Amino acid sequence: MPLEFNDDPGAARNFLLRLTMLSTVETYALAAAAVAAAYAAARACGLEETPTTPKGTAHHTEEQFAAFQRFRRLSVAGFALGLAADYVVAAQLYACVRDDLPLLVVAELFATSFAAAWAARTCLRPAIEKALGLRNACVLALLCVALSALTAALHGSRHGLHGFLLAGRVCSGVAQPLLQLTFHGWQGAVHAARGWPALWRRDTMREIGRGATLAAVLAGAASEAVYWSCGDRRAPLIFSALVALIAAGLTFIAADAPATTNAPLCGGDAEAGLGRFFEFPRDTSGGRSFRGAVVTAGAAIVDAAAAIALVAWAPTVARADPDAPFGLVFSLTMFAAVAGTQIFGAVAASSKRFEHLAAASCAIGGLSFAFLATQPVGLGAALAPFLLFQLAVGASKPCLAALRGKHVPPDQRDVSARAQAACAVIASVAGTLMYPNHASVVYCACALACAVASSPLMRLTA
Repeated sequence: MPLEFNDDPGAARNFLLRLTMLSTVETYALAAAAVAAAYAAARACGLEETPTTPKGTAHHTEEQFAAFQRFRRLSVAGFALGLAADYVVAAQLYACVRDDLPLLVVAELFATSFAAAWAARTCLRPAIEKALGLRNACVLALLCVALSALTAALHGSRHGLHGFLLAGRVCSGVAQPLLQLTFHGWQGAVHAARGWPALWRRDTMREIGRGATLAAVLAGAASEAVYWSCGDRRAPLIFSALVALIAAGLTFIAADAPATTNAPLCGGDAEAGLGRFFEFPRDTSGGRSFRGAVVTAGAAIVDAAAAIALVAWAPTVARADPDAPFGLVFSLTMFAAVAGTQIFGAVAASSKRFEHLAAASCAIGGLSFAFLATQPVGLGAALAPFLLFQLAVGASKPCLAALRGKHVPPDQRDVSARAQAACAVIASVAGTLMYPNHASVVYCACALACAVASSPLMRLTA
């Protein structure tokens, strides 16, 4: 039966019935086509990128430009390869340990990494940067990624080493804020120390964005290709550990920034300690900032729901397809998030009022989790909600970041970031630990939270 409508009144019902009868290959192909279509449509509506010529600053010498190019290649390659290695572990961890560990233990592993990431962002990262320097802190992050991959592979070869597996998840949590924040701080510090023009810095940031996108989209698919070639789920993890070590070597030989004792922390971290946490939310006039609290709460809900989706997507898809290509599915979810980011870019090209987009993203996320709470049957019903949710997450992340800059007073943004991170990690850890035995309850909670966040975000335009 062709997948098209006709004049028969029952054509729509037959079409939907045909969708539920698709084969496994047809389902994955249809999901990939839908995500690609969303990406292409958003890309077509966005602004064209203006090409830049980093060399176009006459008073800088050829030697300076050559040094800049070398640093950019090494730093971006180290960052992108390290990020890809970390994504491989996220894509293959459940597939590697599901035959030996119950889902509750897998959830505990993810919860451990979430808590470790929050602790590292809040307390450990500044101390690591101060003790090792920015570049060496980046190298440490890549070594932690390699250890995370190796411990997961080690469990696959020698059962019962749960302590090593748990230590690997702690390493993964410590590496996350270093990869996300310290790399950017190091690259910015080197640019400032060398006196390179802002145009060169923008070019480096653009290359970082491209590298992160390629890592997210290709890492899972590449790991699945390695698995198909070797026939062993440990192979992608071992390969990712080697990639992380190569990335650490590239980062180590790149230029370093001079140590500065009074440099501000980067990445939106609160610099005044936990004492100011309880002062939020206040605006500059001393009154309560309702808009800032709404944006912070909405961002925390999205972060927590995204963390729970990271835990839930693999077991949910595996129930519908025991032989699911986990790496390919992970790449598909990341591509959906990239398509969502393109949707934000298309909206930004025409309007600077992002409140409606943020509200719509939360509403779509709520609908996705509400559908999952009904315990759908079939691969398509298991895969589609996660892809739709990732599409919404990709649009909401930059949108909520822009709204925080708009509605949260400048002197409270660091505190807002700390409050958002704390609330998100508490909710994600609790939801992750509850998920194995109460999946429907967790899905319903996520759906309700996203729906509750949607209405206040919509009213911010009033």
